[in-house]
Amino acid sequence: MPLFNYLFNFKGGAFLKRDKRRAPRYPVGEIFPVKGIVSLCGRDNKGNPLPKEKETWQNWSGRLINLSSSGASIQLAASALASRGHVCRFKLSLDGQQIEMEGLIAYFRTFAQYSLCGLSFTFPNEATQKTYQQLLEMVMIGASIEPAAKGLFGKDSKGMAKEIYQGDRKSTRL
Repeated sequence: MPLFNYLFNFKGGAFLKRDKRRAPRYPVGEIFPVKGIVSLCGRDNKGNPLPKEKETWQNWSGRLINLSSSGASIQLAASALASRGHVCRFKLSLDGQQIEMEGLIAYFRTFAQYSLCGLSFTFPNEATQKTYQQLLEMVMIGASIEPAAKGLFGKDSKGMAKEIYQGDRKSTRL
């Protein structure tokens, strides 16, 4: 009976713990043109990482879910395999430019159709970190912009209708 008392008096659990990421997360919209690639160390037939002398890396392109100043979350193919704490390489590309940095797997969850991978970044130098911060700023602005209230549509000089979007800091996008 104590087990049932415990279950019926349930006030929360492991899934209700507070967010462990130290920085706010910003969703990356589906139409945002940045591409994410995670390079994971190859595995043997038992799922263990290969030894250093046989180490190979496999690139997994995925859909970026969110970014923060210290990490990212990316959706990968279900066949991708990694474990928490393993080293990885993370690449972001935008308009022919690429940023590459090392990281650690913060979490890796496999589902029937996809895998979710959380990364914690290790920036190789200050220049890479500044470049990443500039990209993150674009994502932050994009995450804060929403369509303005109905009726706030305008027309351009050719008479074409245009939608108006507003953000947190009174920014406006046409």
